[in-house]
Amino acid sequence: MHELPLVFFTVLAQASAGLFILMTLNKLIIKQPDDKAMFVSGVISLVIVGVAGFSAILHLGQPFRAINALFGTGRSPMSNEIVSCSIYGGLLFAHLAVSYLRPQMTNAIKASRIATAIAGIALLVLIPKVYTIETIPQWNTSYTMIQMLLAAFTAGGALAMILQPNRINLAVTVLSVMLSVFILPSYLAFLSQTAPHMLELGMSFWNAKFALYVVAVALAVLAYRKNWMPLAIGSSAVLIIAELSGRIAFYDLWSINM
Repeated sequence: MHELPLVFFTVLAQASAGLFILMTLNKLIIKQPDDKAMFVSGVISLVIVGVAGFSAILHLGQPFRAINALFGTGRSPMSNEIVSCSIYGGLLFAHLAVSYLRPQMTNAIKASRIATAIAGIALLVLIPKVYTIETIPQWNTSYTMIQMLLAAFTAGGALAMILQPNRINLAVTVLSVMLSVFILPSYLAFLSQTAPHMLELGMSFWNAKFALYVVAVALAVLAYRKNWMPLAIGSSAVLIIAELSGRIAFYDLWSINM
């Protein structure tokens, strides 16, 4: 658990991007939710990614030198991650500003929404690339990319269910959870060969993630059927905790502080 700032950064940044991407797709495909709900979802996404960014700063030995990450853009996966998160957050803020100050500029709002969603997709792809390190075989696997992408839509889908409890968001949430559960046994089998001792130490977190998944899906289905927001809020909270548990286990697969 020595990398808690990165645990919160990665999970929350992915949840924020997943939420905004899903709400954008809802707006493009079924023309819902309304502008007010879209604005609220954008604010929630901005707050979450803001907390994620603050968590990342806490991990730095000298936070005021974070600007140095810009010099590694293009060649350093970590720099690309930081820059993409900044671009996503900046575009999201600009989108909300236009939506609030110039609501009549519908084309500009739509364009900025799509641009922000694309930046969110780039962020989701770039975060896992930080951890594909050849010297750490338990990270240097396709499982890392798949699990982190799915995390965006388990947590993001559950958050979307709060504002838009429809079949699309429910299906994305449940399917993402099911895929995560489906690949978990083969991933644990892989870890039992590459890092058996570390896997044993982190099994309680993997077990917690699985158990929380079951609770979260049950709450999400009930939230959809009953159309009751507290259940949707509970589902999203449980899923975020589940992803945090899994991410702690992931970072604990490396015993040396980053």
